[in-house]
Amino acid sequence: MRAITRSLAAATSVALALTLAACGTSSAGSAATADPTGAATTAAEPTTSPAADDAGAPPSYTSAELVSVLAAIQPARSMRATSTTSASGMTVTSESAVVNDGDTIAVESVSEQGGETISTVFVDGVFYMSLGEMTQGKFVEIDPTDTTNPLAAYMPDIDSLAKQGSIPLSEEMLISSEDLGVEEVQGVTTRHYRLVLDTTAYMSVMQDASAPELAEVYEQMPKTLEAEYWFDEDYLAVQSTVEVMGTSTTVVLRDWNDPGVTVTAPAADEVISWSEFEALAEAAAGA
Repeated sequence: MRAITRSLAAATSVALALTLAACGTSSAGSAATADPTGAATTAAEPTTSPAADDAGAPPSYTSAELVSVLAAIQPARSMRATSTTSASGMTVTSESAVVNDGDTIAVESVSEQGGETISTVFVDGVFYMSLGEMTQGKFVEIDPTDTTNPLAAYMPDIDSLAKQGSIPLSEEMLISSEDLGVEEVQGVTTRHYRLVLDTTAYMSVMQDASAPELAEVYEQMPKTLEAEYWFDEDYLAVQSTVEVMGTSTTVVLRDWNDPGVTVTAPAADEVISWSEFEALAEAAAGA
């Protein structure tokens, strides 16, 4: 049980951290945003507003210009993402939604691997995780403040991760960039870049925001990271790819600042406590 607990917690923590970081790195400065009341609002205009070039394609920027443009864009209020991660012959696909009202973060994710489905929800400071048949379709409630729940110690500090996700790309973080030209992705005309990033500062923030038990995961990260991004004419990320330590991940991002993106907690009759989950796990092990 301890090994399962540690593995699931680590996977959930890292996935959530990367989702929140993606939400904060690029967002529309003038698109409709997701308001917790359900009403559409308008974010402030960025100080820099990139315009498409004469061919209708997103403009090309040097590394310094790219840092300035992305830094000027307002943090995202909502988005949806589809990610595909492959490692050691296994593939995990996930559908996620993120809503950030400026004070709180809500995240929902459904992942598929080998015919198994794992659903996670974070809302109002509480995590919920469904492991399909293992939890009989119910969500295990994980309150980070509950010292009796062994999973609680592994849950990341969402407030810290939200702040980390809103930190703009800096010249120190961006070692180099290469413009790979204009490509169409998901029906959108994009500018494709290859970026080489210094991960030291990034992982330091990640480590500060997460439980000490996950420190060894972050310590294994390489000092530099090569990633590819596809930006639309507003310099919203449409797609990204990265390969780290034998694991490759592709993320397709959409519905930036769409007020229709919502995240809600599971209904009360869909939630079980940690002790109820342990009873189910012990019964399954003895079957």
